[in-house]
Amino acid sequence: MVLDVERLGQVFTPPNVVDFMLDLRRNAGRTLEPSAGDGAFFTRLRDAGADCVGIEIDPQVAPAGAEIRDFFGYPLD
Repeated sequence: MVLDVERLGQVFTPPNVVDFMLDLRRNAGRTLEPSAGDGAFFTRLRDAGADCVGIEIDPQVAPAGAEIRDFFGYPLD
């Protein structure tokens, strides 16, 4: 996988950071992952049964189930 840091600012989250952040999560509400990348957070949340929407602009790295789009156009209501 080739990251597009220059154009898209792609920097993916290491698994140990994902684990730490998800341990802090307390709200059981819906989660929006606006830059799903390779799915580090999105996939783990979905696997845990969370109500989660993943959005990724780069179809080459987007995880299965994520919407391929610019998150600025996603309706928040």
